[in-house]
Amino acid sequence: FSLEDFISLWSKASYHRTWQPPVGDSSRKKGEKMERVVADLFQKKLTHVLIVTHGGSISDFLRNIAGSRLKKVKRYFGDVSILTGSISIVEYDHDLKKFTLRCVNSTEHLLT
Repeated sequence: FSLEDFISLWSKASYHRTWQPPVGDSSRKKGEKMERVVADLFQKKLTHVLIVTHGGSISDFLRNIAGSRLKKVKRYFGDVSILTGSISIVEYDHDLKKFTLRCVNSTEHLLT
């Protein structure tokens, strides 16, 4: 794919989250995969988990768990623009099996 093709596919997948691109998963499905991985880690009763991933993958995950609450975050191709080196904090309630978004896209640690 050319860069233009990639941007076009990414844009379509971001706006139409259930659309399956020719390569990879739909935005919704990628987010669901990450939800399962993160939930599985937290089911092990770990206190803290650090996950490092590409901005698109974490965006899909955050959009799945927070939905419209992410409107305050800068948008890029219909997706959350995750800055390089930023931190997003998510808590998991074992009893409710529910994620709570505490922080998105923080770069305060990069200012020191």
